[in-house]
Amino acid sequence: MFLGSIIAEKRKIKGLNQTELAKDICTQNTISKIEKHNIAPSVPILFKICKRLDITLNDTFSDFVTDTDADEHILLKSIETDLILDGHSKYEDMISTINDNKLSHFHQQKLYIIEALLNYSHEAYSDASFFIDKIIVNSHGDMYDIHALLAFTLKGLINRQQGSAEREAYFMKIVEDAVQENWEIPRAETFELSYICAQIANFHASQDNDEKVVLYCQRGLKLNQQYRTIFFVSDYYSMLSNIYLKNSETKKVGDSYRQISSVLSAFTSEEFD
Repeated sequence: MFLGSIIAEKRKIKGLNQTELAKDICTQNTISKIEKHNIAPSVPILFKICKRLDITLNDTFSDFVTDTDADEHILLKSIETDLILDGHSKYEDMISTINDNKLSHFHQQKLYIIEALLNYSHEAYSDASFFIDKIIVNSHGDMYDIHALLAFTLKGLINRQQGSAEREAYFMKIVEDAVQENWEIPRAETFELSYICAQIANFHASQDNDEKVVLYCQRGLKLNQQYRTIFFVSDYYSMLSNIYLKNSETKKVGDSYRQISSVLSAFTSEEFD
């Protein structure tokens, strides 16, 4: 059964016409295109349609005529990006609609890291650890699995919040050892690598290890420069400025880096119409 047939069938069961289904979500024409021509809308619109029809995204993904894997990836990547960069996502409600048993191994791992990040942001560390452990078990010890690296990073952060410095250092060393060997992690996104790099740098900053802070800040800046992105660049410049401001000989550089950090922070937090 195609996407259009699924939507049309569920709509009729609910006793809705196309205009009623579209209300406050999209146009009636959009619903018509879905049902008649199997033209998929954007993921947020599809999510709202599914919610109104009491079906899940997986109910539609399973019979998509387009690339199912690509649709799942777009949705999960969007939520993960928001959580890593902002600590929250406007699409958080979508998570409960996804059946992990219908996902590929890669996207199942990504869903678990999203669940871990979400619980971490809510300070639900026990729940976050549950999903982190699932990721680690499913990675089978592969330290070039991006989700395993993120999981160990989160383990370190959770132990920091819980006041266990020794355990934090243990887990951060696992991550650091892995990326020292090879920074080319298969299927890793730039924002994921930059997040890991920033957390390692931040850990060393807490240990007053200026040499390591500079090393990982420079790595992070180089990574962003390579891909023309600005993920955590403000944080890198902030950490570097703190180091260079300690010495009168490098104070001018430190002041410059602090200004760069301030401008970037203002830019990334600015809301535009």
